[in-house]
Amino acid sequence: MRWLWQQRLAGAYQALAERRFSHVTDVALSFGFSDVSHFSRAFKAAFGRSPHQVMG
Repeated sequence: MRWLWQQRLAGAYQALAERRFSHVTDVALSFGFSDVSHFSRAFKAAFGRSPHQVMG
């Protein structure tokens, strides 16, 4: 299960870095997260940066 989460988060990171989405919510939902707050916390824990910082 951890591997799957890592893959989803890595995909989300790449999508944000490439600016394939306009909103963090869209990224979270597209990569299987139903709770944006949970996605943001997991993302920051994995990468040390918030999704908004990667988009920015």
